[in-house]
Formats: sequence, C-alpha cells, structure tokens
Amino acid sequence: MTHDRQVSCAPSGQITRSRRRLEQGKPLTGTVTLGRASPEQRRAVELLLGRSAGTGASLSVSLEEVDRVLRSSDDPSSADK
Repeated sequence: MTHDRQVSCAPSGQITRSRRRLEQGKPLTGTVTLGRASPEQRRAVELLLGRSAGTGASLSVSLEEVDRVLRSSDDPSSADK
C-alpha cells in the first residue's frame, strides 16, 4: 500500500526531508504542525494514520507515528495489526 496520495496535502519540503531520512534508514522524529489545516489536510492525516485528526484550527502530527505507519506498510505481516 502506498501513502503518496494521502500525504499529498502536507508541505512538500517536509515530505522531501522525511523521505530522505527514511531512505537513509533514519527515524522520523518531532512534530509537524499546520496552523490552519484544511479539511483535505485533515482527511489526509486521517487516511494515513487511521485515526481522527481532531477539530481544532491547527493540526499536529507526530513524525514518530508517521514513521511507524510508513515502516509497517512495508511489512506484509503488519496488515493484521
């Protein structure tokens, strides 16, 4: 399963830096916050992480959580988890 479609609403610079870290085998760390998250960005986070993105004006996403989801998507045994 690919997550490119789901994360397309994230800032492109963040995606580039995150992808580079993953390709180098480094973990993603920290938090990304969007000050005025659009409904599309909220939906993208919900699809990617499999949970509600909340309802506040800003949207914060743990990169550790994104890292876990992306790494587990490469592991066929994680499909049932």
